[in-house]
Amino acid sequence: MAINEQVKIDSERIDDIPVIVEWLKKMEIALWIDQKLSPPHGNHEGMSYGQLSVLLLTYIITQSDHRLSAVEPWVEAHRKILELTTGWSIGKKDATDDRLGRVVEELGLQSEARQEIEVKLGRHLIRAYELPTEVARSDTTSFNVNHQQGESPEESLLRYGYSKDKRPDLLQYRQLLATLDPMGMPLVSATLSGNGADDPLYLPTWQQLVKVIGLQLQIQQIDDAIKLSQTLAGWRLYVTNAPTTRLTLPQAVIYYRDEWLLERGFHHFKRGSLPALPIYFQNEDRITGLMFVLNIALRVFTLMEFVVRQALQLTQQSLAGLYDGNPKRKTNRPSAERMLQAFCHLTLYYLPDSTIFITPLSELQKQILSLMKMPESLYQLSAESCKT
Repeated sequence: MAINEQVKIDSERIDDIPVIVEWLKKMEIALWIDQKLSPPHGNHEGMSYGQLSVLLLTYIITQSDHRLSAVEPWVEAHRKILELTTGWSIGKKDATDDRLGRVVEELGLQSEARQEIEVKLGRHLIRAYELPTEVARSDTTSFNVNHQQGESPEESLLRYGYSKDKRPDLLQYRQLLATLDPMGMPLVSATLSGNGADDPLYLPTWQQLVKVIGLQLQIQQIDDAIKLSQTLAGWRLYVTNAPTTRLTLPQAVIYYRDEWLLERGFHHFKRGSLPALPIYFQNEDRITGLMFVLNIALRVFTLMEFVVRQALQLTQQSLAGLYDGNPKRKTNRPSAERMLQAFCHLTLYYLPDSTIFITPLSELQKQILSLMKMPESLYQLSAESCKT
């Protein structure tokens, strides 16, 4: 090569993409979606619903955005690292908003498949990460939209109802979450019409949790107790099937006051890094499908925090360097957002001969990978990692 001959070096930012893709691989998201969701029609070409879901989830988590129209240019700007980390060949038209729209619409339409995916995913995560299953909790919140009332409001997901955001003038839908303590990881979710009470949801939610966790929940109607509760109108009664040897009254009060663990999940959707609003869809099946995808993304965040915090506790360590302007500040309860932000400014460089270089990892990044039980080789890729 002549001394003055120039070599063209292309590059793309990779940041936290390898970490997120690896988490989604370990959770086997693509597998469960492709197993349970009815496949596309015979003329469909390109990536499967499960593979497209992984691309969409990676975009949502890295960008804190769920606009389907923005995914295609993002994939094009990160095609090399996405192909290297997933091992998939990504076509130029695979990540169009039309194709992604079909994915979220099918997830919204196929309610039985959604429930089966949640059961399979929940069982897999509980087993793979040895998650504690002693305490689960459920609640709902509302999401207001600026949509117009449909022609058949009685059949619509979007209705007027009690607004927890104090916007009774807007249509809304409700989201149910049933999560595991202490990490607040969702096991069961449902997107519900904007009007209605929570009481009728408790039993079916527990029945779905039974499928995931394997509890024995027995229900028996006690007429005298029902009459007494009607007499005590204005009081709120809480019922548990746990014996007093496992759950005393003081413990029950403490668990109730820990409801913020579940509320933190709702915070991610309303004002956090997995925002559900504003909703751009008019198609209500797509709204339901999108919320299902966001619930999977929330699982990534909560599971990531659980694994790292548990490792820090076991090793009596703490993490420093996560806070801008205060590099010496330490924490043993790092948030998923701050850990992912620590991987900013990593770049992949590649030459015409397929040689690849990646920005060297910092000590903090190596420590986070170790706590996540992930190899540093995630950022030591070669061109042979990409498969067709």
